[in-house]
Amino acid sequence: MRIFILLYLFFFSLFLSAEDKVYVKNYYKNKVLKEEGWVTENNIKNGYWIHYDTKGKKSSEGDYLNNKKNGYWKLYKNNKLKEEGKYVNGKKAEWWKEYHNNGTLKCVGKYMEGKMEEHWACYHTNNKLKNRGYFSKGKKYDWWEEYDITGKKIKEGSYASSKKDGYWKFYKKNTLVIEGMFRDEIKVGTWKIYDSNGKVSQIIEFED
Repeated sequence: MRIFILLYLFFFSLFLSAEDKVYVKNYYKNKVLKEEGWVTENNIKNGYWIHYDTKGKKSSEGDYLNNKKNGYWKLYKNNKLKEEGKYVNGKKAEWWKEYHNNGTLKCVGKYMEGKMEEHWACYHTNNKLKNRGYFSKGKKYDWWEEYDITGKKIKEGSYASSKKDGYWKFYKKNTLVIEGMFRDEIKVGTWKIYDSNGKVSQIIEFED
């Protein structure tokens, strides 16, 4: 079948202009459909395509422009929607959404040139906020907050290049239990530990 399609495409392409399209299907060695979509002259992907895993389940669908993903795409795993958003010139761009296996929103945020940028927020499977903060060129930076599945704050603090860098607070059942400074993931300066009544129970000094 694949040989027939390729031969058909070869002979038909002799009469194609750059604007004409042919719909093709490609298969894995086990004869399961691998992908299907539109090509133009020289077998260049242009237009809508669907991709499948080796078991025949849909893995992604969206548009190509000159062999690169371009436009709105949906990504799947085990027939469940996992991600959706826009590609520009083969790289993720603008707003994207990710989903849990139960279909609830997992994360939402922006990409630029294929890397996470600006504000992102992620959620537990019960829709409660899990964490939120900022990315720069795919790495965490600035202030981040993290919450448990019941909505109670676990920790908050500053990142630089995805490493703890700056002031941090850690909580237990929404009560502050420890706070202090990090520099490049290393504790520095004065750290305070609090008891269940919110009073300082211990002070530890780390080298700067």
